[in-house]
Amino acid sequence: MRLPFGKKKKKDPVLEKIIAEIEANLLRCYKDDAQRKYRKLVSCFEEALSNGKLSEAQQSYYYDQIHNYREKLGLGVKNSDESV
Repeated sequence: MRLPFGKKKKKDPVLEKIIAEIEANLLRCYKDDAQRKYRKLVSCFEEALSNGKLSEAQQSYYYDQIHNYREKLGLGVKNSDESV
């Protein structure tokens, strides 16, 4: 996705590292490890949101990533308090 004036959407390095770890675990069929990294991704995403570190475009991108991994990992919303 390209942003106006040729600017590319920057990705958060911390969140990207966690996503890479999730992908590696999924490729190796390490579902338990992938689920642990998923929970870490959600936690780091929420922290970045609360600290105002993510642009609107980044928020949307990572929100979609989190929901995609939730489906891949077969995780459902366990309680209504979960924000992501």
